[in-house]
Amino acid sequence: MSAGWDKRSYIRYITEGKVKIIFENETPAIDGELIDVSFTGFSASFTQTLPPEAIVQFSLFTNLMGSESVVGKARIRNVQEFKKYGTPVFRAGFEFIQIDKDVVLDLVNKIQIKICDEAKRRWQSRSSNLGPL
Repeated sequence: MSAGWDKRSYIRYITEGKVKIIFENETPAIDGELIDVSFTGFSASFTQTLPPEAIVQFSLFTNLMGSESVVGKARIRNVQEFKKYGTPVFRAGFEFIQIDKDVVLDLVNKIQIKICDEAKRRWQSRSSNLGPL
């Protein structure tokens, strides 16, 4: 197995949004940027490092869900540091441990619909530039 092998059983769907996490028995919330979502977890970027294996409460916010958020508990599975415009950023992978799976399925379905709509628009745009046949 290579070091970059992805152990997830489900597709990661890249999506934009915000994340708030709270460590058990602590405040305030830590804000992050949502990177992707799968049926079993999500990843997000933060401006501070996070401890792997810690349990957090989370809220995910994305335009696809309107004013609703996806909430639950997750375990931090991994944290990787990288530079963004010379500034350290920390990408963290989270595994859902307590969540309404129907809500996750709804979010994943909305992401899939968005992907299909964008592909259809690109195809229609290219087709209209072909001229008369």
